[in-house]
Amino acid sequence: MKYSYSKEVEIKALELFDSGKTLSEIAQLLNLTKSTSRMLILRNGRIPISKAKRSQRICMNVFEPNTSTSYYWLGWLASDGNVTKNSINFYSAVDLEHLKKIFIFLKQELKIYKNNSCYAVGFSNKEIAEYVYNIGITPKKI
Repeated sequence: MKYSYSKEVEIKALELFDSGKTLSEIAQLLNLTKSTSRMLILRNGRIPISKAKRSQRICMNVFEPNTSTSYYWLGWLASDGNVTKNSINFYSAVDLEHLKKIFIFLKQELKIYKNNSCYAVGFSNKEIAEYVYNIGITPKKI
């Protein structure tokens, strides 16, 4: 039996997917099965990826535009962040809410980790890590 879905449901599924929602989240929000949400996404030329690989969806150009916002986050990264050859990490000792604002800049929600002294959010993307390294934000700050 073939099911058809309204154009509104399909558009909403694509909007949710493009905003970073998982197939399970889309299915739950739109009262669909996960396989149906996957089918709607695939037939519109999008490729669902696992949450573990979602960091690859962060756009390489997030730091490249010469905007005050990109400069702000590069400054935070330089002062209270960490760069490795494959990853970027932002830290905050006290301000969790401010750290969450990085999600708006990256256009993606990431997991926030907490250890004894601070909160951290990070992602892996070799191209972004190389870019920030090449502009002078290095792993070992002096």
